[in-house]
Amino acid sequence: MKKALLTLVTVLGASLSALAGTDFNSLIVQNTKAQNELHDQIKSNVDEIKIAVQDGAKTFSIAAEAIHINTDKKFLTFAKEKKHYKASDAKSQKRLAEEFQNLE
Repeated sequence: MKKALLTLVTVLGASLSALAGTDFNSLIVQNTKAQNELHDQIKSNVDEIKIAVQDGAKTFSIAAEAIHINTDKKFLTFAKEKKHYKASDAKSQKRLAEEFQNLE
């Protein structure tokens, strides 16, 4: 019990001393400068794209294009699901009844 208490006090003291040495205002100022630089960079990129579009150059994104193709369920299932697939009893009985009706 004494060791746990001594460890807790030591950790608490170390964290408080590290906290006292940290200047939060400088961290906030650095963060603000970084955000402003990023904002300016994004703004310049958007302006370049607007100029390129106005000049008649075609800019496009591959991610923006979408191709829709009908796919079969077997292409979207895992191998384990394909291996252990079992039709429900109701569907099996219905299929069997349809086969008997088609024989007649």
